[in-house]
Amino acid sequence: MTKRDIWEKYTRKNKWKQPIPQLKIPVCQGQYDLAVFTGIQVTQLFMITAAGKWGLYQGSGRNQYMSYHMADLLHGYGAQLTFDGIWRGPEYGPEIITIDKVIFYRFRHLLLWDHVPESLVCAPEELPARFVSTAMAAFQGIIGKGKKKE
Repeated sequence: MTKRDIWEKYTRKNKWKQPIPQLKIPVCQGQYDLAVFTGIQVTQLFMITAAGKWGLYQGSGRNQYMSYHMADLLHGYGAQLTFDGIWRGPEYGPEIITIDKVIFYRFRHLLLWDHVPESLVCAPEELPARFVSTAMAAFQGIIGKGKKKE
C-alpha cells in the first residue's frame, strides 16, 4: 500500500472532505515549466472565483493586490502567482488581467508580499513534489482557458 492509498483510505474512513483536492492531483517530478503562465490573460472575475475555490491568499497591497499565494504554513514554503493587479472593492467584472510569473519560496513567517524578496526564492525542485504539484494545479485552475497576450 502506498502513502497515497493510506491517506485516501483514512480520509474516506473519517469522512473528511479535503479543502483542496490534492490527493487527486498527479504528482509531477523533475523540471517544471513556469514560463507557461507568463502572458496569459484572464478576466478579473474568473481569477477571483478560481483563487477562492483553491483557498489562496491575496497579496498585501493596500488598495490593490498583485499576487495570490499558496502556502504550507507548517513547513514554511509557498508559491506565488503575480499579475497586473486587482483593485480592492465591491465591483469585479470582465476587466482583463495579465499573468506575470510564478515563483516558489521559503519563509519563517508568512508575509503575503506582492514582491517576495530574492533571498527567499527557491527552485520548485527544492520543495516537496506534492506541494509543487498542488500549487501548479491551483495556478492552472486560475488561468483556466486564458489566452496568451499577443
